[in-house]
Amino acid sequence: MRVISILRSQELVDNAFHHAASIKDVHNFARRKGDSPRLAHRKAISVAKVQSVRDYLYTRLDKYERRFPSLDRLHPLHRELLHSYYPLEEIKKALYHVKWAKNTLDRIAKDAVAKIMDSRHLEDPNRYRKQFYARVQSVMDSIAEDLDKLIEVRRIIQSFPDLEQDVPIIAIAGAPNVGKSSIVRALSTARVEIAEYPFTTKSISLGHMEYNGHRFQIIDTPGLLDRTEDEQNEIE
Repeated sequence: MRVISILRSQELVDNAFHHAASIKDVHNFARRKGDSPRLAHRKAISVAKVQSVRDYLYTRLDKYERRFPSLDRLHPLHRELLHSYYPLEEIKKALYHVKWAKNTLDRIAKDAVAKIMDSRHLEDPNRYRKQFYARVQSVMDSIAEDLDKLIEVRRIIQSFPDLEQDVPIIAIAGAPNVGKSSIVRALSTARVEIAEYPFTTKSISLGHMEYNGHRFQIIDTPGLLDRTEDEQNEIE
């Protein structure tokens, strides 16, 4: 399953500031009444940099929020698998925090632009821009753990087999080294490793088969031992 790539918080900030730093000049900027050419130019540069940072971060956070797989639309098996790693409410909360950060960055960018345009001294545009940068860093720091969680969730989801919603699933489950993989390989299109030692299967493998004109999805699962959840190893 393909999931949008996600960068860590500090990577996003560094990229945004780097893009803004490349802005060296602005042409055809408007001058407010009473502004000297030098002050008007400084305002234009600072506004361009603020908007560059805002646009870079807003665009990427918006993609993360909108294009991340909908948890409610995941295949039921995928939902259960994901829930075994993270409570789904935690993932939804992380996505909500990303949305909050996106909207907050938009608001503080508008506030910074207004202050820059209203400034009357040469040093003011740079000062308001730096204040904006500090607030950006603070907002992005506040969602660093949320982005890290979404990166890990993305990795987990991408490891899931591509299941079809309306095709029945047959799961082959049982103790280690009893021939589950051999059965799956014989019945379906799945190509699974077969060896004479336990716990060969360390992930879920998916194949397809047809029987009496009907299609089925057939899954090979890791071996399970008859023991409680707190005694199980990571593979189980």
